[in-house]
Amino acid sequence: MITAGFGIYAIAIPALLLVLLAGAEIVWPRRKLVLGRSPRWRTHALFFATNAVVGRLLSFLVVVGVAAHWASTHHFGVLNLVALPFWVEAIIAFILLDLAVWFQHFAMHRYSFLWRIHAVHHADRDLDVTTALRFHPFE
Repeated sequence: MITAGFGIYAIAIPALLLVLLAGAEIVWPRRKLVLGRSPRWRTHALFFATNAVVGRLLSFLVVVGVAAHWASTHHFGVLNLVALPFWVEAIIAFILLDLAVWFQHFAMHRYSFLWRIHAVHHADRDLDVTTALRFHPFE
């Protein structure tokens, strides 16, 4: 079972990548920005903070945490049926979660009622690494 100590990596690794890629975009820009970097980054940070507090943080702590605990306690789920080393389980879980995110993104583009929510992400006039933070809170 994954302990709470791994949670820091779930925040630290993406944050480090965001900083490194943002720095690379500043040093080696691919094109001139339509809007200024500072106002866009503030907007994207606000989207991210809102989503983290309202959606992702609460859903992770409540829904995913409860489901993971219940599955572990009741030996439910594919990864509870076989004894695998932790690193193999982590790779499988990463792939399955990434596939779920891909399917969600596909559905957001495919169905018009979901697209209206997802369009917030695509409304950025300048695409950069911070566009990945720009999502509607319902998404």
